Amino acid sequence: MSTPGTSTPSTTMGITNTLVRLKVTLLRNGLRRSVWKTVGLVIGGLYGLGVVLLVVTALFALRFAEAELAAAVTTTVFTLMTVGWILMPLLVFGQDDTVDPARFALLPVPAGRLVRGLAMGALIGLPGLGTVLAAVGLLGTWSNAIAPFIAAVVVLPIGVLLCVLWSRAALTWMSALLAGRRTRDLSVVLLMVLMLGLALGAQFLPRMVGDQAQMMAAVDRTADILGWTPFGWIWSVPGLVAAGDWGLAILRLVLSLALVVALAWLWRVRLAVAMTSPPDAGQQRTNVRSGALAGLLPDTPAGAVALRCLLYWRRDPRYMVALVSLLLTPVLRGAVALTTGATALTPWAALLVTWLVGSSVGSELAYDSSALALHVLTGVRGVDDRIGRAIAYLIIGAPIALVTAVAGAVLSGHADLLPRVLAIGVASLLGGLGFGLWLGTRIPGKAPKPGANPLSSGESGGLKSMLVLFLSTTGTMISALPAIALVVLSFIGPDWWQWVALGVGIVSGVLCLRAGTRVGGRVLDRRWPEILSEVS
Repeated sequence: MSTPGTSTPSTTMGITNTLVRLKVTLLRNGLRRSVWKTVGLVIGGLYGLGVVLLVVTALFALRFAEAELAAAVTTTVFTLMTVGWILMPLLVFGQDDTVDPARFALLPVPAGRLVRGLAMGALIGLPGLGTVLAAVGLLGTWSNAIAPFIAAVVVLPIGVLLCVLWSRAALTWMSALLAGRRTRDLSVVLLMVLMLGLALGAQFLPRMVGDQAQMMAAVDRTADILGWTPFGWIWSVPGLVAAGDWGLAILRLVLSLALVVALAWLWRVRLAVAMTSPPDAGQQRTNVRSGALAGLLPDTPAGAVALRCLLYWRRDPRYMVALVSLLLTPVLRGAVALTTGATALTPWAALLVTWLVGSSVGSELAYDSSALALHVLTGVRGVDDRIGRAIAYLIIGAPIALVTAVAGAVLSGHADLLPRVLAIGVASLLGGLGFGLWLGTRIPGKAPKPGANPLSSGESGGLKSMLVLFLSTTGTMISALPAIALVVLSFIGPDWWQWVALGVGIVSGVLCLRAGTRVGGRVLDRRWPEILSEVS
């Protein structure tokens, strides 16, 4: 008979099974509750499965490569995968809180009994399944010899376990710091910069690597360095066995086993502290100086809506994600065009800003969530809501697009393209904004709840947001067609057509924006209760 505070194998296994079943049940019920989330998960699962199958196929193909190459590639890939398990939960803090340890704080369950169940639960989902399948591909890489294959069989469960332990231990120890709003905001910005930087690096990679021999040498050096890090100890063992370096292989295997014990202990210690410490609401006093903004806006209901939206752009992490995207996307695309020799494409990168505005404003009501009730209860007219949001987006988007276009034209030496870029840019910015203001009243979309992870996709699983993006992009293109046609004529005819295109772009954009605010406002006046129910 066990005493309170002790842990027997049967009780620990029972808690583990309960936590695993709880994670599966929560996932299943979440899918049943939202058709959009189910469809989005299926689409994301199929895409992820395709990527994993491609990786597994490549790993099996390494079976026919030289042992040195196979060792270098597998060590590098799986070490980076382990680092990804550490970074992603930290950068997207709060992404998966279905079995958050804080939820068990009031239950008489010691932290030690939760560790195994939480570790198993971390593998339930697309990331865990993809990691296990990729690790199975390691068996295919080393299936051409008995000793490396046996080493891969031993490495597989230890490596997957280390991915989970690294992730959970780091997240648990950093949870107190990540609970602060400023830190969460910073993590969002860092993640966006990282994602866009990786996209930029992928486009520069072919230019950075001169030939195949150079690339192989770089991979070998990278794998040698990563193999000496705690993240790569376990993944380098099969390659060392294949090379006959048994001493170093056994050393790194022993170090990896010691690392498993150390990480599990660190996780358990911090978990016990987290479960017995009072929760921190994370409320931080903010000093919002809105006087300067208020002085720039009209003293009308539309001006008040615009001021509120601008304050959200300053304070809400969800809007910071959009702002970072608006700032970095055209800059990085322009940099790629400038450095790859396609200088004539650099000024056109500014159009990315104008095309993103329409889709962003289409989901604006979803970002308000239940706070939209303030507009309903105070009797804000639909047209005032639409005009206020349009003002806010113009204040944010127009300067970014203009500066990007001018800088791209000057730096690339194609200042003659600036009127053409501005013609399409003005038409797509104003026209897309008008179309998005109407579309948002018909399909508000889904967005992360206030205070939730800014990079999550909301209850829809992202599918409804993708629909809004597709429709808004189509509407933006249609609204800019007159300006686009005239710009094309300016390339094959007289240059003065570009100035006609600029004038037509301004006129057509203003008309589309005016129509969007008026028609969207009338739809809002009729559908305030339905939209409030849908977004909250």
